[in-house]
Amino acid sequence: MASKGFKDLKQQAEGTAQDAAMDNLGKSTQEAIDKAANQASDSVSGLGKKFGLQK
Repeated sequence: MASKGFKDLKQQAEGTAQDAAMDNLGKSTQEAIDKAANQASDSVSGLGKKFGLQK
């Protein structure tokens, strides 16, 4: 019976670790997407200024 409790605790710990990893991965991915979008926006803005389309 004690081994079943240990097995359940192990599964719960593994599930928690996987959830934390997925949350971290999602945040990292979103940060990378945001950074790329900002860089693209800055590049387009710079081109617009270079060609006189924006002030």
